[in-house]
Amino acid sequence: MRDYYLYLPPKLTPLQCSQGRTMLTWSCEALAFRSGASVKAIREFESGSRELRAVTRQALAYALEVEGLLFFPGCKPVKSKGYLWSTLDPRQRDDYYLIE
Repeated sequence: MRDYYLYLPPKLTPLQCSQGRTMLTWSCEALAFRSGASVKAIREFESGSRELRAVTRQALAYALEVEGLLFFPGCKPVKSKGYLWSTLDPRQRDDYYLIE
Protein backbone atom coordinates (compact mmCIF):
# COMPACT_ATOMS: atom_id res chain seq x y z
CA MET A 1 0.00 0.00 0.00
CA ARG A 2 2.86 2.39 0.76
CA ASP A 3 4.11 2.19 -2.85
CA TYR A 4 0.70 3.33 -4.04
CA TYR A 5 1.36 6.85 -2.76
CA LEU A 6 4.55 7.12 -4.78
CA TYR A 7 2.50 7.20 -7.96
CA LEU A 8 0.03 9.90 -7.01
CA PRO A 9 0.20 13.08 -9.10
CA PRO A 10 1.94 16.14 -7.57
CA LYS A 11 0.34 17.38 -4.39
CA LEU A 12 -2.49 19.88 -4.44
CA THR A 13 -1.36 22.86 -2.38
CA PRO A 14 -3.57 24.76 0.09
CA LEU A 15 -3.36 27.86 -2.14
CA GLN A 16 -4.37 25.89 -5.25
CA CYS A 17 -7.29 24.39 -3.37
CA SER A 18 -8.50 27.82 -2.28
CA GLN A 19 -7.95 29.31 -5.75
CA GLY A 20 -9.78 26.41 -7.36
CA ARG A 21 -12.79 26.84 -5.08
CA THR A 22 -12.79 30.58 -5.84
CA MET A 23 -12.68 29.95 -9.60
CA LEU A 24 -15.71 27.66 -9.30
CA THR A 25 -17.41 29.95 -6.74
CA TRP A 26 -17.67 27.00 -4.35
CA SER A 27 -17.83 27.18 -0.58
CA CYS A 28 -15.90 24.76 1.64
CA GLU A 29 -19.19 22.95 2.14
CA ALA A 30 -19.62 22.48 -1.62
CA LEU A 31 -16.12 21.04 -1.97
CA ALA A 32 -16.67 18.81 1.07
CA PHE A 33 -19.89 17.44 -0.43
CA ARG A 34 -18.23 16.68 -3.77
CA SER A 35 -14.97 15.25 -2.38
CA GLY A 36 -16.04 13.42 0.75
CA ALA A 37 -13.56 15.37 2.91
CA SER A 38 -14.84 17.22 5.97
CA VAL A 39 -15.43 20.96 5.95
CA LYS A 40 -13.12 21.28 8.96
CA ALA A 41 -10.29 19.44 7.16
CA ILE A 42 -10.65 21.69 4.09
CA ARG A 43 -10.67 24.91 6.15
CA GLU A 44 -7.66 23.85 8.20
CA PHE A 45 -5.80 22.67 5.09
CA GLU A 46 -6.38 25.94 3.24
CA SER A 47 -5.33 27.99 6.28
CA GLY A 48 -2.10 25.99 6.54
CA SER A 49 -2.81 24.71 10.03
CA ARG A 50 -3.25 21.09 8.99
CA GLU A 51 -1.52 18.64 6.67
CA LEU A 52 -3.82 16.18 4.91
CA ARG A 53 -3.22 12.60 3.88
CA ALA A 54 -2.27 12.12 0.24
CA VAL A 55 -5.56 10.35 -0.46
CA THR A 56 -7.55 13.30 0.93
CA ARG A 57 -5.60 15.81 -1.15
CA GLN A 58 -6.24 13.61 -4.16
CA ALA A 59 -9.99 13.54 -3.44
CA LEU A 60 -10.01 17.35 -3.27
CA ALA A 61 -8.08 17.59 -6.53
CA TYR A 62 -10.40 15.09 -8.23
CA ALA A 63 -13.50 17.02 -7.17
CA LEU A 64 -12.04 20.22 -8.65
CA GLU A 65 -10.70 18.51 -11.78
CA VAL A 66 -14.14 17.09 -12.57
CA GLU A 67 -15.21 20.70 -13.16
CA GLY A 68 -12.38 21.24 -15.65
CA LEU A 69 -9.61 22.65 -13.46
CA LEU A 70 -6.02 21.64 -14.19
CA PHE A 71 -3.26 21.85 -11.58
CA PHE A 72 0.43 22.29 -12.33
CA PRO A 73 3.14 22.52 -9.65
CA GLY A 74 3.79 26.12 -8.61
CA CYS A 75 1.01 27.58 -10.78
CA LYS A 76 -2.51 28.90 -10.32
CA PRO A 77 -5.23 26.44 -11.44
CA VAL A 78 -6.25 26.64 -15.10
CA LYS A 79 -9.81 26.15 -16.37
CA SER A 80 -10.21 23.94 -19.42
CA LYS A 81 -13.58 23.35 -21.06
CA GLY A 82 -12.23 20.32 -22.90
CA TYR A 83 -11.23 18.55 -19.69
CA LEU A 84 -14.63 18.17 -18.01
CA TRP A 85 -15.46 14.87 -16.29
CA SER A 86 -12.07 13.32 -16.96
CA THR A 87 -11.59 12.23 -13.36
CA LEU A 88 -13.42 9.48 -11.53
CA ASP A 89 -15.61 10.15 -8.52
CA PRO A 90 -13.35 9.81 -5.43
CA ARG A 91 -16.11 7.90 -3.64
CA GLN A 92 -15.54 5.01 -6.06
CA ARG A 93 -11.87 4.64 -5.11
CA ASP A 94 -10.74 1.65 -3.04
CA ASP A 95 -9.03 3.96 -0.55
CA TYR A 96 -12.03 6.28 -0.07
CA TYR A 97 -12.37 5.23 3.58
CA LEU A 98 -9.03 6.96 4.29
CA ILE A 99 -10.35 10.43 3.37
CA GLU A 100 -10.39 12.77 6.35
